[in-house]
Amino acid sequence: MSMLQKKDHLFFDKKSQREDALEINDAQMIFDTFLKTFSKKAREIHLNMRMSGTLNLEGLTNCPNLKTIYLGKNQVTEIRNIPKGVESLYCESNLLRELKTLPDSLKNLHLKQNALE
Repeated sequence: MSMLQKKDHLFFDKKSQREDALEINDAQMIFDTFLKTFSKKAREIHLNMRMSGTLNLEGLTNCPNLKTIYLGKNQVTEIRNIPKGVESLYCESNLLRELKTLPDSLKNLHLKQNALE
């Protein structure tokens, strides 16, 4: 298989994974359940559970010490409302196509192995 064929195959695979993740779309429900036990004083958050679809981080706006968000290997297709004050976002091996409206405080952005266009 040539490099071009491999690239096309990977794009197709990410595309089909993304379609499946959007159909499942359980990321927000899992995140909201996690927030019930999350300390508002924490400096970082690790979301390494299996989540698919859109993720709205608005529930973290009342966490003034939060500086780092780790989204691990999930199937997150979209991230909304990254809180002001967050300096690092690790969202590798997900299914993001784009990121809109990043906070000015963001210094480190790690997005390897996504479906970015």
